[in-house]
Amino acid sequence: LIENETGEHIQNALATLKLDHRIVLILKHFLDLSYKEIGGILEIPVKRVKSRLFTGRQLLKDILIKQGFIR
Repeated sequence: LIENETGEHIQNALATLKLDHRIVLILKHFLDLSYKEIGGILEIPVKRVKSRLFTGRQLLKDILIKQGFIR
């Protein structure tokens, strides 16, 4: 039950992110792709992949804090 609830919170938070941030988070953390693989799929440099991941993680954290899911 807790895992389902956690997953639901994360999915809802991910849905609120811009596509640029959401897609790199999904490719990295759910599909376990490398930075190079993600860059190849999205046709962007690895440096941009890393930047979007950093920003996406921060935004996701902020959303989950705002929702009271994490501190």
